[in-house]
Amino acid sequence: MMLNKRLRLAILGLAGFASTAFGSRTVIFGHVAIPDAQTVKISSNSNLWSKIHNIPSDVELALTDSGNYRFEFDCSAPYIFHMKVDDAWQFSNKFVTPGDSIRIDVMEDELRFEGLDETHNMFLFNWERKFFLDSAVRAEYNSSWSRLTPREFLEYWSTRRTDQLIYLNSYFQTDSASQLFMNYLRSEIDYTYAVALLQYSWRGKSRGAAVDIPEFVDAIMSIPQSNTQALMCGTYLHYLNVLPKCLYNYEVYHMDSFAQKTAYEPMKQFTFALEVIDKYFSNYPGELATAIALEQQVSFLEMGRGRIDFEQTLTSRFEILNREFESRIHNPAIQQYIQNKLDLVKGNPISASNFRLLSVNGDSISLSDFAGKVVYLDFWSTYCAPCVAEIPSAIELQKQFEKKDIVFINVALNYNLDEWKQFIRSRELQGVHLIARGGFASDVAKAYDVTSIPRYYLIGKDGMIINAQAPRPSLHPEELIESALLED
Repeated sequence: MMLNKRLRLAILGLAGFASTAFGSRTVIFGHVAIPDAQTVKISSNSNLWSKIHNIPSDVELALTDSGNYRFEFDCSAPYIFHMKVDDAWQFSNKFVTPGDSIRIDVMEDELRFEGLDETHNMFLFNWERKFFLDSAVRAEYNSSWSRLTPREFLEYWSTRRTDQLIYLNSYFQTDSASQLFMNYLRSEIDYTYAVALLQYSWRGKSRGAAVDIPEFVDAIMSIPQSNTQALMCGTYLHYLNVLPKCLYNYEVYHMDSFAQKTAYEPMKQFTFALEVIDKYFSNYPGELATAIALEQQVSFLEMGRGRIDFEQTLTSRFEILNREFESRIHNPAIQQYIQNKLDLVKGNPISASNFRLLSVNGDSISLSDFAGKVVYLDFWSTYCAPCVAEIPSAIELQKQFEKKDIVFINVALNYNLDEWKQFIRSRELQGVHLIARGGFASDVAKAYDVTSIPRYYLIGKDGMIINAQAPRPSLHPEELIESALLED
């Protein structure tokens, strides 16, 4: 059975994930043998690939009294994730294929794996320990940008990549290695190398000079730009973003001083990115790269909301973004994702993205649990003074609608679980209180384009966003809420 499944996945390859969904139930479970541990957090790269394929990127679970946990989800692509017990990361990335069940037991200084992907995860653990976790290796790696000349940097990273590929190929000779796993890790190695070389041109000690060296350029371009086999690799998605940006930075570096001052206008960078994408990427990678560039421009627009010239800027830029979107994006999943982004910034009604987060009581709660109710959604944090200042008004607002068909959901973009819990309990705050410990980088904050707090949404009974810039409690949203409650 194991060999048949591996053979099936190897034949399909990753390219099929662009249009094929396995729809298989994947299970991650295990036991945590660390005294006083309370939670397990399972995280993966929150990027465009994970969003359009509904791959979970940030899930926190409360441990049972006996220290056990269990996480189930539908997965249509290999799931690459890492784990945190309370606030401590548990070593290497983990890898699980659709429909698999893997047990991961966590001890103080050890991880134990059991399941179909057991050997893959042990290899990842040993690989990361060899090339990343050693303190001397890590210090050499982290300082390479600042201490090495371009040619020294190229030699160091070429050697590092070669050593990792040799180590990987030794594992590839075993019967346990699946083609999907090899594609993932080879891509991780190759595109980490490519991104490092690209970033040296603007963060290294010889800023801008590296890409004037022919060997440097040859090394960067020796890695395939358009690679459907690398799509599950988070570093490749990062590369789709970094290549246009770094090439643009290089162009700016060679401009005169006046041109440099005006070169970082968002639309200039966007136009340049499209030229790079047209030159280097095609098919699905090209659409993903375009979508990433579009998503960034929508975020730039959203950050300008509230400025005097916002509506004028929105009108002029939105027309350009919408035209490029309609002419370049053809994949239905990407179309829907970007269309939601454009509708949200434009103020058009869209469906509210579902999320599942840890509550102050230790339960796992999702937005879908409140289907059929009006939702007043508050993004805030305990360290945000304007957010805390809204609490008295928020308490009064909840009292006014105490017996109405509305729920008040408060999502804290905090990092420290205990501090957040203590804050909620000390003030005896009511309503639904959830935490997204990734802050602004959390999946839910990105899904709702939260770039500043406090930020409020009003969601109708039908699950559609009524107002993406709902008035804060002190600005009296009562009339807006009453109107939403009257809707069927």
